[in-house]
Amino acid sequence: MRKIVSVSMPEDLERNSKIDAKKRGFDSMSSYINHLLLAAREAIFEDELIKRSKRAKKDHKRGGLIKAKSLAEL
Repeated sequence: MRKIVSVSMPEDLERNSKIDAKKRGFDSMSSYINHLLLAAREAIFEDELIKRSKRAKKDHKRGGLIKAKSLAEL
C-alpha cells in the first residue's frame, strides 16, 4: 500500500533536486526521494561511526590486527 506525502521546500531546492533526479536516471521525484530516504536509513550515523572507531582502536591496542598483503587475503 502506498501513502502520499507532501514535502515543502524552497523553489531552488526543488529545481536542483529535479535536475539531480534526472541526472541519476530516476523517472520521478517520488522515486528519487524514496531512494534518498532508504539510503539515509542505511547510512552509518555519527554515533555508530564513533562507536566502531573506538572498538577498532581497542582491537588495535590489543594486537587484534589482520596483516594482509592485499584485500583479497582478508
